[in-house]
Amino acid sequence: MLQAWDFRPGCNFVLEMQKATEDSERTIAVLSPDFLKSLFTQPEWAAAFVGDPTGEERKLLPVRVRECKPGGLLKALNYIDLVDLDEEAAKNALLAGVKLERAKPSSPPRFPNSHSTPPPESPRPRFPGALPLVWNVPDFRNPNFTGREKILTDLHDKLNSGQRATWIQALTGLGGKGKTSLAREYAYRYKAEYDLVWWVRASEPATLMMDYTDLATALKLPQKDSPDQNIILNAVKHWLGQNQKWLLIFDNAQEPEV
Repeated sequence: MLQAWDFRPGCNFVLEMQKATEDSERTIAVLSPDFLKSLFTQPEWAAAFVGDPTGEERKLLPVRVRECKPGGLLKALNYIDLVDLDEEAAKNALLAGVKLERAKPSSPPRFPNSHSTPPPESPRPRFPGALPLVWNVPDFRNPNFTGREKILTDLHDKLNSGQRATWIQALTGLGGKGKTSLAREYAYRYKAEYDLVWWVRASEPATLMMDYTDLATALKLPQKDSPDQNIILNAVKHWLGQNQKWLLIFDNAQEPEV
């Protein structure tokens, strides 16, 4: 029930709120500075809290959409955090958070003696909006980036079409057209979907190999200190072939063969 949708002209506001608090199975508290300042939201979430003071039935579900610090009794409740997430990531986080079930992963953890090297593990779950565990994208996100929404959306759709294990997409054009800026914006916009985002300087073989070596070090591969560059290169390729949720950006590649 939403006030703007369901409270029509002529209805008694107080009685409708009373009916809503009595009949609703769950109440979503949309946490923001405005919500915390409002006097009318307090009895609404308080009614849900009283109906489930221990949180066993999760009748009161806080969802944070803007930076704020809940106090009092709200401070004790875990909330779904959508701050700094893009629309798709926020949608997935919300749908996952409202489920009345354990957050058990759908796949088992990798066996310790597996030959493939797992990505570096964080000591705790990754905070929404945080950078991937392995990340070297140069420069910060451009706050003034605008336009090219269709290109970004099409690029995301093609890279996630699911028709093959690895997709390659090229951004082409004359120098100064914004290819690098577009690639950087893509990396920041969809960072929540990846555990690894690595920027490779592909203009020269030397810089390309150097960035592959740095990636081997970031992944803590056993071959990272090998004097043979081909061994390092093959180790990185093997890791990429055994893992998912990674994005490589080859900047300034002159030809597709590179």
